[in-house]
Amino acid sequence: MTDQGYSLRTSVPPLELPDFYASMSAMNKASLVMLREAGIIPQELASRIASGIQQLIDREAAPDASRSHDYLNFEHALLEIVGAEGSWLHVGRSRQDMLSTGVSLWLRAAHLAFMQDLLPVREVMLELASRNSDTVMPIYTHGVQAQPTTFAHYLLAILSGLERSSARIMESYQRTNRSPLGAGAGTTSSFAINRARLAELLGFGAIVDNAFDANLVAPVDSSVEFVQLLATVSVQVAQFVQDLMAQFYLTEPWLILDPASSLTGISSMMPQKRNPRVLEVLREHASIIIGSAESMTLLAHNVTSGMSDVRETVTSVVPISRAHELLYLLLRTVRAIVVDPQRSLAEVNRDYSATTNLAEVLVQSAGVPFREAHEFASHLTDFGRQRGLKPTEIDYTQAASVYGAALPITAAELARALDPRHIIATREGSGGPQPREVERMRGDAADVLHEHQKWLAESQRSVAEAATALDAEFHKLAALADVA
Repeated sequence: MTDQGYSLRTSVPPLELPDFYASMSAMNKASLVMLREAGIIPQELASRIASGIQQLIDREAAPDASRSHDYLNFEHALLEIVGAEGSWLHVGRSRQDMLSTGVSLWLRAAHLAFMQDLLPVREVMLELASRNSDTVMPIYTHGVQAQPTTFAHYLLAILSGLERSSARIMESYQRTNRSPLGAGAGTTSSFAINRARLAELLGFGAIVDNAFDANLVAPVDSSVEFVQLLATVSVQVAQFVQDLMAQFYLTEPWLILDPASSLTGISSMMPQKRNPRVLEVLREHASIIIGSAESMTLLAHNVTSGMSDVRETVTSVVPISRAHELLYLLLRTVRAIVVDPQRSLAEVNRDYSATTNLAEVLVQSAGVPFREAHEFASHLTDFGRQRGLKPTEIDYTQAASVYGAALPITAAELARALDPRHIIATREGSGGPQPREVERMRGDAADVLHEHQKWLAESQRSVAEAATALDAEFHKLAALADVA
């Protein structure tokens, strides 16, 4: 879909979603089966219409077929085969509710495709976290090194955000997976159209109850909701990408991308550079997706009900193909991450992020008022930085001189207070980086991932089984025409 730019040589598997002709064909099959079951049209006519529908589906499957998305074009071709009675197929429905149903069918498929792309990212990120529970790294606030944590703890935080996005996809899917078909132009019709049966035949979980809502309201806000899901994930991905990108500003990064992954490139002029090109592409994708979400919102804004601004453009404005590329490249990126635990620990020890813990130790062990302990740790930081000392290079005597009195902790206690590994091991708060909490959160993340994988498989199976059942009912009608 996109030019991924210079210095990046990777292909993305194509994303396949139903076009409106495929959705219209499914609607035609479902409508015909329902009309026959309801006794609205006789068996013989239903069989002839079924035969005509199948002929057109076969004809339009050719590589050079036009595949018009306008039902009137389809009906014109159908009447040439079946005769004027073929128009009975359209009783009780409008191009309006067909358009809305096409949007719902497309959005349903897009939800499942997006979830299918997101779950493997979560899986490989969880695996990476499992291998890095002891990898000490700094966290940053205001762009400045703040406190030590572990890479596993950090990754589990990113995973928590992606879990919430996955839950939002599942919730949105339940609202989207409802059928507008049979709503007509918004008030149903005088025909006894069985909307619930149409929903069942198309694999929807239910109908959108209010016919006006089904046709003219729900498809719009469902489209806006879905594109905002894409935007939310894009924000989460971009934050992660920017955290990775920060490593490439360092002369001695503790995290790199494996050069063998083909996700980095060499400068055309500067031979020493290894440009993290994939991170730039990911950021570009994320930004464009977020912009497209705003475009969809503006498209839906200030438009009276009954207009088709959103419904006719949803498949072109919603950037699901770009989101597919984003998540595929993100999956490749996470797999390519190479971590140097010794270097990450050294990066923490180069600065004074451990001094928060020093202040806490003085409060807890010696009863020093918090603000006094905090000021001492701050002065100690200034003392060390002015002399080009790392925290571990400040000896006990120097620390005592900064304190201005007898330091109320021993030299061993001072060393432990400034040791990032000891700091992490002694955290007490729920959700902290201490090993038992990281292991608990890792287990919880694995459980949630399993439940979401199960949901996706069940949802895909439900849609596939409904399609199989619809084809079976439809082909029974078409087979009777062959016998006649």
